[in-house]
Amino acid sequence: MPRRGVKKSHTGCDQCKQRKVKCNEEAPCGNCLRREEACSLAAPKASPDPASISGAATTSQDWMQDMELMYHYMSHVSKNPLGVRDEVQQLFESFIPAESMRFDFLLHSLLALSALNLALLRLGQASKYLLLCDRHQSAALKGFRSTLSEQITPEKGNALFACATIISLSAKARSRVITAMMPHPRQLDMDNVTQSFLLSRGVREVIGVAREAVTNGPLEQIFQRMELSELERAAVVLPKAINDRFIHLQLWLSDEKQDDPTYTPLCDALECLREIHHIMRHFLITTGTLQTGHVWSWPVRVPIDYIHLIQARDPVALVILAHFAPATTAARAWYTDGWADACLEGISKCLPAEMHSWLRWPREMKDGTFAQLLSE
Repeated sequence: MPRRGVKKSHTGCDQCKQRKVKCNEEAPCGNCLRREEACSLAAPKASPDPASISGAATTSQDWMQDMELMYHYMSHVSKNPLGVRDEVQQLFESFIPAESMRFDFLLHSLLALSALNLALLRLGQASKYLLLCDRHQSAALKGFRSTLSEQITPEKGNALFACATIISLSAKARSRVITAMMPHPRQLDMDNVTQSFLLSRGVREVIGVAREAVTNGPLEQIFQRMELSELERAAVVLPKAINDRFIHLQLWLSDEKQDDPTYTPLCDALECLREIHHIMRHFLITTGTLQTGHVWSWPVRVPIDYIHLIQARDPVALVILAHFAPATTAARAWYTDGWADACLEGISKCLPAEMHSWLRWPREMKDGTFAQLLSE
């Protein structure tokens, strides 16, 4: 029986009915937008079929949709700059698609990424492409985890690493699609930030079990020019404004959390962020360009406990995350555009009002200011 004084909705979306929350009945509804879920009101009703579970196409319509996704990947996504060096981009154009013909889970990851790119290009049909993405992403993750538990051959190691890399791209691309569907001001929910970060850590899992196969195989190009030697690291001097900011953050962190069990993961996350800045500084000065991997390796480096602190909306964890946001504007790609703005907006909704002053510096550093400062 509905509660007295509350009008029961009979036309709300399936997701809100399942969670037993009030639906605003828009297409897509506000709850699904905030949770980055596909909303039933924004897509045609369809009965469950085996394809929704396995990812396999079972009807002629499914086959046509999958062919559309693969054609779009080959003709557009693989040729659209991914924020990597030219030789790495060529891997996405030729080697990885060829390998996907041998490993289903890798093929599904490519189709999921293609669906997200199409969702951005055709926002009016974004919900349709999100559903296609979710079907293929689910199949990719299932196959990825199953293969990861097997004996890893060099061929499987390469396919697993390629799949983990593409899933990481898709995690960021999905956030961009969801925010693009929102009215202004667009914001990222912290649950979705943590989910994206956790998916990105699949790369770390693969390296843990197949380092030799990957680093000595065709994908070794991805690893080149990503880390600093001890001599290179020692030679990097951060600009005073950035170094002073890190000192200020460390002092504040010590005051706030010195005797708290969260102090160690927070300190580690801040130190990882400092290391990312050294890497970015080095490559901006020596090569004049950055790869997205220079920046986005941060969620992979930080302790898992820190990611859980973001999910718990720990204020100090959120302030550190806010200082990561401007770094993402220094190495841009289609799947990360707008992430910094939406992340900072989402953080502002979670932080107490008295802590909003900590967001002033990250906001000032966006839109090219940060990259300019880092390269001076």
